[in-house]
Amino acid sequence: MEQVSSPDAHHTSYARYLRLSELLSLQQPRTGDTGSAQWTDERFFIAVHQSAEVLASQAMVELNHAACSGDDGATICVVQRVGAILALLDEHLALLDHLDAESFANFRPLLEDASGGQSHQFAALFSRIEMPHCAVRPPDAAVSRELREALAALRAAVTRWRVRHLLLVERMIGDSPGTDGTDGLAYLKSLIALPPP
Repeated sequence: MEQVSSPDAHHTSYARYLRLSELLSLQQPRTGDTGSAQWTDERFFIAVHQSAEVLASQAMVELNHAACSGDDGATICVVQRVGAILALLDEHLALLDHLDAESFANFRPLLEDASGGQSHQFAALFSRIEMPHCAVRPPDAAVSRELREALAALRAAVTRWRVRHLLLVERMIGDSPGTDGTDGLAYLKSLIALPPP
C-alpha cells in the first residue's frame, strides 16, 4: 500500500521550489494607495512586464542551448519551443488590452523615464532572432529546410509581437513621446520589418 506523505515530509514544496514568496513580493507599485484602482492597475502592468521578462529570458536560454547542439532535429525542437514562447509573449502583451488608456495615464508619470525599450532581454532576443540562422548555426553553415522554416517562423513571430505592441502603444499614448524620450509610434514603426508587397 502506497503511503501518502504529509506536506512537511518533503523539504521542497511547490512554493519553495518556485520561490513564490520572493517572486510574489517583487510587484511593488509606486502608487501609494494600496488596494486602490490605480494601485491595482499599476500592479497589473508590473506583473505583465515582469512575467514577459521571465519568458524572454527563457527564450534566450533556449537559443543558447540550440547553438550548442549539432543535431538539426534537436535544434528544430528547441527553435519551435522558442516559437511557442514568442506566441505566448504576443498573447501575453494582449493582456494589456485590459488596461484602459486613462488608467495607464494615471500612473504613467510614476514610470519616470523607465521604458520597455530599455529591456536588454527583449533587445537581445529580437536581435538574436534577426541574425542569420538566429546564431544557432554559423552564417555560412548548411541548414535544413525544416530548420530554415522554423527560424523564419521565429522572425514572423517577432514581427507579430512588434505590430501588436505598436497598436497597444498607439491606443495607450497616441502620438505622445515614449517615456524614455523616443518618438513613440514613429520609433516603434521603424522597428517593424515587413516583407515587401
